[in-house]
Amino acid sequence: MTARTVPQATAIALVGLEGIPVKVEADLSPGMVGMTIVGDGDASLREAKERLRSAMLNCGLKALTRRLTVNLSPADLPKTGAGFDLAMAVSILCARRVLDKEILAETVFIGELGLDGSLRPVPAALALVLAARSHGYRRVVVPQSALETVSIVEGMSIHGISHLNDLLRAFPGTEMAQGGPGHAWSDLPAAPHNSGSTKRRCEVDLSEVRGHPEARYVLMIAASGGHHLLLHGPPGGGKTMLAERLHTLLPDLTLSEATILAAMRSIAGVDVEELTRMPPMEMVSPGTTSAALVGGGTKMIRPGAVSLAHRGVLVLDEAPEFSQRVLENLRGPLETGRAITRRAANTVSYPAQFQLVLTANPCPCGLDGTKGLCQCTPMSRRRYQEKLSGPLRDRLDIRYQVLAPHLANIEADMPLGSESARERVTEARHRAQRRWGRAVLNREVTGTEIRNQGGIDSGFLDSLNRAIGRGWMTMRGADKVLRLGWSIADLAGRDAPNADDFSFALQLRNDASGGVTNAA
Repeated sequence: MTARTVPQATAIALVGLEGIPVKVEADLSPGMVGMTIVGDGDASLREAKERLRSAMLNCGLKALTRRLTVNLSPADLPKTGAGFDLAMAVSILCARRVLDKEILAETVFIGELGLDGSLRPVPAALALVLAARSHGYRRVVVPQSALETVSIVEGMSIHGISHLNDLLRAFPGTEMAQGGPGHAWSDLPAAPHNSGSTKRRCEVDLSEVRGHPEARYVLMIAASGGHHLLLHGPPGGGKTMLAERLHTLLPDLTLSEATILAAMRSIAGVDVEELTRMPPMEMVSPGTTSAALVGGGTKMIRPGAVSLAHRGVLVLDEAPEFSQRVLENLRGPLETGRAITRRAANTVSYPAQFQLVLTANPCPCGLDGTKGLCQCTPMSRRRYQEKLSGPLRDRLDIRYQVLAPHLANIEADMPLGSESARERVTEARHRAQRRWGRAVLNREVTGTEIRNQGGIDSGFLDSLNRAIGRGWMTMRGADKVLRLGWSIADLAGRDAPNADDFSFALQLRNDASGGVTNAA
């Protein structure tokens, strides 16, 4: 007995950024008329049979007269959302010989069906198309409304359709009245290639920060080495203003980084109209949940702010006002560069290599140190400051106090703009990459590499080791001082740090400011 072939259309299921091809099979057999969908789908997938039935009837097709079984394989992979509708419809129509099976070859189908047969966009369309490309598929069909969004993907033929009838006209099968040869993908609208924008569009600029020459210089050091930063001081001093401008000092993203970021924004439900090379800046405020910060969700685990800030800057404004549980969730991504969310069914990991900037007032009212104005009790001040735990503070490379500038300093200040500062930062990063022999930030170099590099005064190393032995500093903290010293030297254009560089690095690490003359 010859086995019957069952048509298989292809869709994509997302698990984090990883896409897994899903084979959608449709089989017509004798039995009670009806449709069954199997393959570990959620409620929206189980309800798809009603959307499919109405869409086909409204396309002028006859009602089913046999039993139809639709299988989504692998069956043990959880599947969510209505993005499988188009693949199921294509598989069914091929089984009914309404569509020619030629349409299935090396093609992925993505889209949600309306009851009238129209195609609607689905969340994470860009991430789905990128996943299809990574698995070697040459062609993808998406709703026409999503065509512009996914047009930034290179190396694929992308076609957009607005209605199921578009496929019926382009690839009619033997059961269609107009059936016959001459199938052509050229009959369907194709996406023009859009490589994305390479122009930086900065709404803020470093030159707007006046009266803070040293703070701007510290910002450039942080940008050069990718160092995490705590800005603290009284309200109105300029902490938030500085934090919002750090990302304007960072070099452009590579094409790979920009593509990964666009895919994650697509999964998070953010409209992505172009592939920008501008490093991201995500600012979150108190009241943000753990899921919003590090990722989470119910049906689909979406990336949080730490991942949307990948290769950019994450700013937590008024950090001590955050829940301590939320703040402690930062420790994992800071160490590993990934945000991992674990569920009973699966584990999802998103990249999260960001620069963290925390801003903080000295006390709940912000007036601690202002003579006669602070009304906070010693206990409330202590509780406020302890929100930033020791382990979290130890992961911050720079702790810098921002004080309100005097009017005379503001009027006399002639600051660098972001473009000029970015050129210095870019050169500093290139210097570091030549030294380490690979594309890496000083922040990311291991302590062993730092200590074996040479060029570090042995007396300074001995003093650091004594501080570690007496419990004044952790090994992590000592390594951060050494990394900071190298970043200061890189920014100054020196081949190796000198005693002043390490002295200033120790000041920045120990929460003291002042004394540097090479300000921006």
